[in-house]
Amino acid sequence: MGILAQNIVLANWLPPIVDLYRPLAKVKNIHITLDIGHDATFTFNSDKLKLTRAISNLIANAIKYTPKGKAVTIRTYSKLTKLYIEVQDEGIGIPADKLNVIFQPHVRLDETAPGLGIGLSICKRAIEQLLGHVRVASVVSGGSVFTVILPQSLHKTITQFIHQ
Repeated sequence: MGILAQNIVLANWLPPIVDLYRPLAKVKNIHITLDIGHDATFTFNSDKLKLTRAISNLIANAIKYTPKGKAVTIRTYSKLTKLYIEVQDEGIGIPADKLNVIFQPHVRLDETAPGLGIGLSICKRAIEQLLGHVRVASVVSGGSVFTVILPQSLHKTITQFIHQ
């Protein structure tokens, strides 16, 4: 499937995605915080569908692996020409020796949790198609932070790549 780069107003795009997961979080008494570290008009250029699928997966996983009564935080910020979207949870964490395999298809660290173990591999592939990458930091029993790093202008980045 190709890339459909379009201008996206961050403050219009991300809150409805987060709101979709609030009922699921409420069932577990998980508090969700959204911190958009940009002004209301901040616009970036990317494929909205691919990015929505990837971020949705990270939010769903954060809720799935966070115990009742804890929190999930989604925050955004930018540095130079990059947009950062972080999904942080207070969940079970990921052992250091497993961080290098969690993005492989069918890898499930908790066999009792529902799912096929393909969400993170799909997420990673989608973000890479958008010329970005995903990094993760985690502490067992201390939670995880998944950070999506994207060019602020996918169109401009692709154009520069083609003309090199």
